[in-house]
Order: sequence, then structure tokens, then C-alpha cells
Amino acid sequence: AVMGALALLFSRTSLGLQLRAAAFAPETSRLLGVRVPRMVTLGWALAVATAALAAILLVPTELGLNPHAVDLLFVDAFAVAVIGGLDSPVGALLAGIGVGLLVSLVTGYASAAAAPLAVLGLLTLVLLVRPGGVFSPKEARTA
Repeated sequence: AVMGALALLFSRTSLGLQLRAAAFAPETSRLLGVRVPRMVTLGWALAVATAALAAILLVPTELGLNPHAVDLLFVDAFAVAVIGGLDSPVGALLAGIGVGLLVSLVTGYASAAAAPLAVLGLLTLVLLVRPGGVFSPKEARTA
């Protein structure tokens, strides 16, 4: 639900357009009337709020408040972001579902210790075949 709300925010609203413009070309955005410092502050606030929500949802699980509890989650999150494409929220969502299925299948059929290796293997394969991510748009080649 949060992912869908953020995708709608960034793709369908004036605020989302201003946030993306301020991140992509701050000087040009400033010349066009976007308050870039305000958009940067709002972007960080959205990031912190999303991270806080994720932490609130993760702490009650079996992970607890161990300093090393989320190490493998960072690996999975990085893999999902790269596999889905760093510029594609829909790709990140679909890659998250795919990596989750891969982890479940490997854990069920092999062992829980093999799941991170499978994720890193998939990440390596995607980086070799399509370095920009599976769902990132192809860039036109120029001579």
C-alpha cells in the first residue's frame, strides 16, 4: 500500500513532479520556480517516514532489536533495487515479489543458508545480462 501510494505521488501529482525535478536537475528546477530546498527537505522527510514505517513493521518479527538482524535484509533490498532498475518503482515492486519467491523456494527446497547465495547469484546474473536492471528502459545507442 505504501509503495502504491508513493508511486502515485511521484507519477500523478504536481508535488511528485516537483520532487523528481528537484532531484534530477536542481538548478533548472529553481529557475522554473520550484523551491528546491523545500523539495529536498520534503524528500528526506518522506524517506525517513518510509524507513520508520518499515522499522515499526520489522521489529515485532523474529528479527528483534539485534544490531545484526537486518544485515541480510540490506542485501536483499539492494538486490531488489538493482534487479528492478533504480529508476523503476514498478520494477522494484515486481523484483521484490520475485526475490521473495526465490528466497521462499530456496528455503523450502534447499536450506535457509542457501537463500542469500541464490539472491546474490540472481543479482550477478542480472548485472551480467542487463546492468541497468530488468525493468529499466533501454537507452538508445549513439555512435
